[in-house]
Amino acid sequence: TVPGRRTAIIGEVKQQPLEPDDDGLSARAEVTQPAQPKSKRKREGSSDKDAPPEPAAAEAPERSIEPNPPAEAPAQPTEEPAKPTPEIPSSLRAGELRDLDPARLFWEIGHQGLTGTLEVTLPDGAIHVVFLEGHPRFAHSSRPADRMLERMQRQGLITAQQNDEVAQEMTRSGRRAGAILLDRGWIKSAELIPTIRDHLSGLLFAIFAAESGEFRFSTERPLQEEIVHLELRPAAVVVEGVRRKYTPERIARLAGASDLTPMRRADGDEGRLAGTELSGQDWRIIDAMDGRRTVRQLAEDLKAPEHRVWALAWALSCLG
Repeated sequence: TVPGRRTAIIGEVKQQPLEPDDDGLSARAEVTQPAQPKSKRKREGSSDKDAPPEPAAAEAPERSIEPNPPAEAPAQPTEEPAKPTPEIPSSLRAGELRDLDPARLFWEIGHQGLTGTLEVTLPDGAIHVVFLEGHPRFAHSSRPADRMLERMQRQGLITAQQNDEVAQEMTRSGRRAGAILLDRGWIKSAELIPTIRDHLSGLLFAIFAAESGEFRFSTERPLQEEIVHLELRPAAVVVEGVRRKYTPERIARLAGASDLTPMRRADGDEGRLAGTELSGQDWRIIDAMDGRRTVRQLAEDLKAPEHRVWALAWALSCLG
């Protein structure tokens, strides 16, 4: 669904099995002779003489019932043919972020439906993102500042002492940080998975903050044993990443202009924005991109933050 737009609901109606009828006959049985109607109950105060005679057993109509056909053996499940693996374009195999900024890089991987691992090498370490059919599923980083414990400490969820104690036990026992935090009661069980997913999404958006660095995409898919995965669509990652990490000055440098005059394509597919968190104001900004007003004019006319208009214009440009 796209907020503020059309919503499609697709359902499936399953046929319920037929119930047996009152005579205990299967609905699939065929009755070749109609059964006689049942005799009416005696009226109150009437005698047996008034009641219609019951038919003799020999006179009862015979019913010929065809037995139910034998149940067919369940069809053996057929293996679905494997989907052809999309070929990695040469522009995505390796390159520089200054030539292909993170927003366009992430969208191209999502749009191509690629499966593999993106490795982004930065001056202080590397971040790896595992993609499944274009959707980011998992991420990990070698940078010390990107560790989940460090992030939780910055957010005030744990103290520096708790951080040190968990790190020491991880080194000694090899256990995961989340399990140790749960055992010590420093995090609630209902908070663990959202905290991990917030950490993973933070690693994605850390890549969006980088304006220089090298990237490489390969078909390798490590970390298959992980049970907590990201559930973000490619368009949602692009829109949110640009909104969080791109400044108007950076977008102007990427676009090669001090101001932009955005215009919506007539054949633009709004379905690409499914899963993104767009407000009513965002949609008013998008609808107002008529090619006659600059970003600054749109911000003034709609009383919207200029950064928001810049971010939407660049994100939509990356999404085509």
